[in-house]
Amino acid sequence: MGIPRQSLGTSRISPLLVSQTEPYLEQYYNSDRPNNTRWQWQVCDRLEQSIILPSLNLELPMNEIYRRISF
Repeated sequence: MGIPRQSLGTSRISPLLVSQTEPYLEQYYNSDRPNNTRWQWQVCDRLEQSIILPSLNLELPMNEIYRRISF
């Protein structure tokens, strides 16, 4: 059935994939609101990096996300 196309334009979906075995995050976000035509891909793979979540206007340090995890 799927999601009705008109609802995609108002969506705030920004998938964030978080690895449990290594410091690795992937995020897909829409940088062309309201047209909803340009998607960006962001990867972080070092604990010294931060990931920016544009839809939440937030920056998260990788070392905070993985603070209780030993690799």
